[in-house]
Amino acid sequence: MGSYCSCPDNHSIPDNHQSKFKVINVDDDGNDLGSGLMELTEEELILHTRKRDTVKWPYLCLRRY
Repeated sequence: MGSYCSCPDNHSIPDNHQSKFKVINVDDDGNDLGSGLMELTEEELILHTRKRDTVKWPYLCLRRY
């Protein structure tokens, strides 16, 4: 078991990758709260971060905006 942070290849994700995106979480004032990797799979949206456990959201549970 591991996270994307333990894999050196994940730090070099190309900007045009089809299903993995580098993300930054910011507060209302624009202050950086942390960064991670957002991954789109066939069934869910997955957020990988260094400081927290991986979070998975099934697409059926996401609200429309």
